[in-house]
This record gives sequence, C-alpha cells and structure tokens, in this order.
Amino acid sequence: MEISERYDVHFSEIGYESNHVHFLVQSVPSFSVSKMVTMLKSITGKQLFQRYPEIKSKLWGGKFWTSGFMQIQLEVFFFTHILGHF
Repeated sequence: MEISERYDVHFSEIGYESNHVHFLVQSVPSFSVSKMVTMLKSITGKQLFQRYPEIKSKLWGGKFWTSGFMQIQLEVFFFTHILGHF
C-alpha cells in the first residue's frame, strides 16, 4: 500500500537539491508534524534500502536520513477564503 493511501498524506510537490529534499505535504490533523516526518523518513528509508541495498554501504553511518527537519506550515485555506472576498 502506498504511503499516501495508508496514512492519508498527499505529496503536493517533491523537489531536491544536491544534499536535501523538499516535500510539500498535506495531511490530516491527527498527525503531528514531527510524527509525520518520522514516519515518512522511516518508511522511505526502509524502501530505498530494500530496493537499492548497495547505497547503505556508501552512506555515512549507514543511515539515509539525518535526524533534523525544517517545518513551514502553509495556511492555504485562510488565504484563499479570506483574500478571495476582496
């Protein structure tokens, strides 16, 4: 089952740079941001190592993700709903 179906998470956009990725994600309010990030990192890391086991030996410490993340919340509904009336 896909992550988006199983956990009711929608990936609106995915971008990347040389050393990090960007996910624009919509989710249900039952998940805290830290719980959702932990879950996404765990699942995607396991899937990548299963599909490409050779990458584990090339990563420092054998881990795909670092422990940190940056969170920016977008209140799209607010801007669409409020500013749409002007």
